Parts: sequence; structure tokens; C-alpha cells
Amino acid sequence: MAGGWPPGGLALAVEQPPAGKNDGEPLPDSGGKERSAAAYGIWIHDKNWQQHPARSGAYTFDRFQGDWSSQSPDNEYGAIQSHQIVAARMYGNVLLMAVLVNGRKSKALDIDWDPKTHQLNFSPPDVELYLGP
Repeated sequence: MAGGWPPGGLALAVEQPPAGKNDGEPLPDSGGKERSAAAYGIWIHDKNWQQHPARSGAYTFDRFQGDWSSQSPDNEYGAIQSHQIVAARMYGNVLLMAVLVNGRKSKALDIDWDPKTHQLNFSPPDVELYLGP
């Protein structure tokens, strides 16, 4: 897809992804400080974020590590080994994706992708894709 999406290292295909899309690349995790820093750059769509960390906004690298580190008590997935995009729909001005992590069969992680900024974000708690019974 034009415009640099999906970014290398984060396999969230966002242009009409078929159910079950997974090209084998992991979602962000802290497989080491360097890998975590690269994943954060993908999340905020700025691979050079370390040169200007103040521009990263409210979702800081420390918070990112708290959410995604396999050692974090806030990460209910553990080390992310696999993911599967099971649904993707436009919602307002963002693409909302339901992602099953590490072979889960339910309780999808809802993530937004903003096509203007190319940044990822967690969907608001009251916004999720219905995946059926």
C-alpha cells in the first residue's frame, strides 16, 4: 500500500485485510530495549522519535513499555508471538481493527490507525468491533 503502510516490523495490514491476516511479524513487544524503541517508533509513526522525544505526545515511550513489555503487570498478553486481524472497519476518521493476540479466540484487542498521521492508538473503551457470537 502506498504511504508506507504497513510499516516494517508491525504487520497490521489496513487496506481491507482478509480475516486471519498475519504475515508472521509480531505486534510491538519489548523483545529488548532496542526492539521496543523501534516498535514505539512504528506506533507513533516516527522512527526518529529518540531525536525529539518531546514530540511523542501524551503516549510516552515509558507508557508504551508499560503497556507492551512482557514483564509489565499491565500487559495481559505476555510476550507477543503472533496476532490475527479478525476485523477492520472505518470508524469516523480512523480505521478500527480487532486483533487477536497469541492465539486467543476471543477478547480482541481494539486498535485504531489514523490514516492522516499514520499513528496507532488504543480504541476508546466503549468502541469495539462486533465479532459475532
